[in-house]
Amino acid sequence: ILIGTILDELERRDLKRGLVTMCAGGGMAPAIIIERV
Repeated sequence: ILIGTILDELERRDLKRGLVTMCAGGGMAPAIIIERV
């Protein structure tokens, strides 16, 4: 869901890069940087 949302927003706002972060608990916090090409 988060990846789909960021992709939609990147296209809607005509942006090139986006960052998705997630709280996994226990001190872990994965992050994904997405770039439109």
